[in-house]
Amino acid sequence: MSSDISECSIPAATDSEAIRSVNEAMIQQLREIMEEEFEDLINTYIECSISHVKNVAEAIDQDDAQALRSCAHSFKGSSSNIGLDKLVFLCKRLELMGRSGEVPDDANEAYQLLVSEHQNVTNKLKGYL
Repeated sequence: MSSDISECSIPAATDSEAIRSVNEAMIQQLREIMEEEFEDLINTYIECSISHVKNVAEAIDQDDAQALRSCAHSFKGSSSNIGLDKLVFLCKRLELMGRSGEVPDDANEAYQLLVSEHQNVTNKLKGYL
């Protein structure tokens, strides 16, 4: 299987509208498994996610497709680990943009959606503490 970007379509921003922000069942499972460490997990995610958002912005500003792919991939992984489905989708979209080899014109729009969703899930996560 080739990793050529032409074989991977970048999902449209509107595709994210039907995706839930937070997988509540996964949050509940994490709370049960992590017990008293759940709060540390959420706080660590929130703290680290700020750097992820900043790194994505810097990659776009510097027109660095490889950095965009790498930063978005990393953020996607950490968001997936705690069930932030819409953020995972938006990160994957940015990752695919970076994988194309150049930062496309609509990367800033995709980034703004990422920022908005990040603020949304940060507020939701704080509600679990």
